[in-house]
Amino acid sequence: LTCDPHISLSPVFIAACVKKIKNEDIGRCTNEGKELKLHISEALATNCQKCTDKQRKGTRTVIAHLINNNQDAWEQLTAKYDPQRKYTAQYEKELKTITA
Repeated sequence: LTCDPHISLSPVFIAACVKKIKNEDIGRCTNEGKELKLHISEALATNCQKCTDKQRKGTRTVIAHLINNNQDAWEQLTAKYDPQRKYTAQYEKELKTITA
């Protein structure tokens, strides 16, 4: 199983991504997943300024999905990579879907 946002945003996919990013899964990871793990803190802090358009779009898609559909996974990643919530609050404000 790879952590590639172009495959699907199924619960199984999200769980696998979260485990890989949190270093709880030592299984094979795609090059994109390895890059994400290496640069996730910087990408959060700089709003993905060094990302390609494809990386930025994929990252925003996954973050929006986590914020809106899997709050537990989002909180786990936030706790690991932005415990003071300096940057993640911006993503939440921008990407949270308004529900009635």
